Amino acid sequence: MKPRNKFAGLTAVLQVVLLLSLTLPVRLATEVRAQDRALPFLTAATDTHAYVLLLDAPPGMQGFNVYRKGQDDAEPSLLTLAPVVAVADPARARTLLGDDFAWIARALRVQDAFEVLSRLRTDPGASMAISLASLRAAAVAGRLFVDDTVERGRTYEYRIEILDLDGEVLASGSREFEVRDRHPESVPSGVTADAGDGNIRVAWEFPDYAGDPEDVVVGFHVYRSEAGGSFERLQQNPILRQDDLSFRVDASVHNTRPYSYYATAVDFIGRESEPSAIVSGTPEDLTPPSIPSQVEVFSEANALLVTWRLNLELDVSHYDVYRSLELEAGYEKINSEPIPVDQASYRDDDVHSGPVYHYVVTAVDLAGNESEFSNATTGRPLDTKGPGAPDGLTVMLQGHEVTLSWIAPTDADLEGFYVYRKRDEQDFLPITQRPLPKDSIRVVDAGYDNRGLRPGKAYTYAVAALDHALNESPYAVVEVAIPDDEPPTPPVESYARSTAEGLVDLQWQPSLALDVVGYRVYRSESEADVAAVIEVDGSTFETTDSTVSRGRTYAYYVVAVDAVGNESSGTEPTSVTPRDLSAPPPPMRVQATAVAEGVAVSWEHVRVPDLVGYMVYRSDSPYGVAEQLTSSPLVETHFRDPQGMSGQYYRVTSLDTSGHENKGGEAVEARSETSSF
Repeated sequence: MKPRNKFAGLTAVLQVVLLLSLTLPVRLATEVRAQDRALPFLTAATDTHAYVLLLDAPPGMQGFNVYRKGQDDAEPSLLTLAPVVAVADPARARTLLGDDFAWIARALRVQDAFEVLSRLRTDPGASMAISLASLRAAAVAGRLFVDDTVERGRTYEYRIEILDLDGEVLASGSREFEVRDRHPESVPSGVTADAGDGNIRVAWEFPDYAGDPEDVVVGFHVYRSEAGGSFERLQQNPILRQDDLSFRVDASVHNTRPYSYYATAVDFIGRESEPSAIVSGTPEDLTPPSIPSQVEVFSEANALLVTWRLNLELDVSHYDVYRSLELEAGYEKINSEPIPVDQASYRDDDVHSGPVYHYVVTAVDLAGNESEFSNATTGRPLDTKGPGAPDGLTVMLQGHEVTLSWIAPTDADLEGFYVYRKRDEQDFLPITQRPLPKDSIRVVDAGYDNRGLRPGKAYTYAVAALDHALNESPYAVVEVAIPDDEPPTPPVESYARSTAEGLVDLQWQPSLALDVVGYRVYRSESEADVAAVIEVDGSTFETTDSTVSRGRTYAYYVVAVDAVGNESSGTEPTSVTPRDLSAPPPPMRVQATAVAEGVAVSWEHVRVPDLVGYMVYRSDSPYGVAEQLTSSPLVETHFRDPQGMSGQYYRVTSLDTSGHENKGGEAVEARSETSSF
């Protein structure tokens, strides 16, 4: 089975890293297969130093220790006095990163040292990706160990142990290699340079990673020479190695200039392979100039002058002018010689009175690319006298549509008619895209998108005759008022609630119609008694109904009213029962008299407007459990209890329409008297 490429598929952060450092986007991942965990690090050496770069950082990793065993050593020795860990101080991390800080911060899309350090410590994918591109970042992230006590030509076995927070070993791996400064042996092959318009795509081939621990190539550098000059590297950081993406698009080139390129392979400590074969390419200008703008035609006696705005591109060579007797086809170039780039006009003398001539202009650059046609513009040789005005202009109104008809003038050069419309203080605007033919003396205006004209608005129409020279006659004018027979849109919603005084407050959201002048509030206690109770102006969105009776349930809805009295549909009805917050006063001067027929109870009338009546209660003691004697409120101020007897106690309460009952009156004892009730 083919080993997994340990550089392939890192986190998307690498895409940003390489993009911002002027390299191609890449996709690398932090996945390491179980069989790869035996070697979770890369090694490389110069003549004086050995480098260990940790690749896989398992969850819970705190740091790692490095052991080394030389050829003459019986046992490996611990090289790290303390585990290699990530830098903890953002200021120190900023210092260690040096010039790499700026591009690393951009790659991580953060701003300060604290955020950079946090990402390098906590994001395994970003940390691994950036460590491959920067040894400084690897040191800050706690992924790099450098041994400067080695001897050239000797072979050492290095072992790393990845530790958790408790110092326990999470993973380990070992590797034996010779200390010798070796540059990558494999060189990018199959290098190509495909030139485009304003860019050159440099591509190469490189062997896929096959699991060889000696293969520590992590990316590539691309060098460029312009017009035989010296080669210079295109990007600051290497283009990271991938199996399916080995190219660089150079967009900093100039068309028509020759460029040469070669590529090198780069290992993780920055050593480069021998240069690849040199390839060359010359970008070509395939982009036409911009279309000439502001093209106009001016009528002269027996001639037409075509003008336009000069193009600003530096590579424009000249202009060409095309003419046709049809607006959308049949254009042919009429200038026999190129029109100089600094000349923005052309006089066409090969014209005569009568036909309408259409013109377009193109710009041509030094490479021969020609722009698309400009917008067509139209002209006739000079003719300043317009035709007679239409006669007998009449208007017929049907619903929200207007039909105009007129009598055509008798001018021999009559071409057709323009029909205009305006509303209020607006300017006249044409309602037909093109002039009507001369035999058309009737037009129907149904408004925008045939939705009808706006109700309640007055419109003014004008019809002008047009001759072959596009001269217009004086306007024939007529006015028409569209009846306002459409109601406005209703208020968005309404709300009704009871106040503390037992009234009803109403609020609503305004109608979106522009011609609303007021609102009406409708109230009902049943479907049969709906009536308007309040009317306010169009700027008022709340009111209070003070004509309600407490304790009765009402339904309210609100309608919008426009300037001519059209009434919208109502809002969703809202039901409310107005109630006050306080009970009525208790009855005063309560008397209970024992008579032959029981006990007669009387009291004074409570004078409040929302009184419903009175309830009578009986108990055997002043504060004992009372029995309600009345099943419904009494409207009288007296009551006879046929089962009552002397010595029992009676209490009378008052009840209002809000349902409040005042039980605060004192209980009175029934006493015997000779008089009857």
